[in-house]
Amino acid sequence: MGTTLVHYAGKLIGKIHIIESKSNGKKEFIDSITNSISKDKYSGFGGFKEKTWLRRFLPPGIFGEYKGEKVPEYRLPNKELNKLISNALIKSYKVLPSPHTNIFVFPTFSSFVKHQMKGSTGYSPYKNTIHMYVYPEKVIGWQQEISNTIAHEYTHSVVMRHHKWRTLLDSLAYEGLAEHFRERIVGGGRAPWTIAISKEQIQRYWRELKPQINSKDYKLYHKVFFEGKSYPRWTGYTIGYNIFKSFLKNEKSKDWKQIVKNNSTQILAKSNF
Repeated sequence: MGTTLVHYAGKLIGKIHIIESKSNGKKEFIDSITNSISKDKYSGFGGFKEKTWLRRFLPPGIFGEYKGEKVPEYRLPNKELNKLISNALIKSYKVLPSPHTNIFVFPTFSSFVKHQMKGSTGYSPYKNTIHMYVYPEKVIGWQQEISNTIAHEYTHSVVMRHHKWRTLLDSLAYEGLAEHFRERIVGGGRAPWTIAISKEQIQRYWRELKPQINSKDYKLYHKVFFEGKSYPRWTGYTIGYNIFKSFLKNEKSKDWKQIVKNNSTQILAKSNF
């Protein structure tokens, strides 16, 4: 595991851990990666209380729909990754300071990430903790997407310092918040998941979902955000983006340090939804 320290104004603001393994069996690969992550006072075991939880969590992000029996040979562009991630983290920190952020970078062999996400995706399992999954083969736009992923996930990692994330409304509001912050900090234009459905569909699906916004049912969350059956894929991201867009128009404060202190109920109440 290679670790890079990120400083701003003489202060350590984060660490980038690029996690790799030379094991070619899937189980051995996951075991090797998991065992390389030690417990940290800020993030535990990569954002989890127990190392066994981390081990269970990693396979979907690393392998996705990849069905091969062996792990492909790969090489991550570590030098470029460190530079891109450091720059995005510093830009995010300058606008929204937060204590020490641990960023864990893993390879992914998911063709969906390669073709639909421009080579990278992320997840924040805990406050001030980011998981980033990078497809080894460079695709068009991959550099911008690295910056996008860091700025988006950084927002989540900060939000979790202030709020619990449990309900469908939490996911709608905080995903919308993260995309608007990302656009403000690193640019990159509208992400495809924020324009997945039309204005008419936004209104229709919101009417259906509004009575269920306090639901903690993961199956409902998955249907709204990812499944692509009951609702078009990424419906939740698009609705959340527009809720937060409406909130920003009505919110007096333009200081992101204050904006993130609004919980999901407050974000919805200050919107026109």
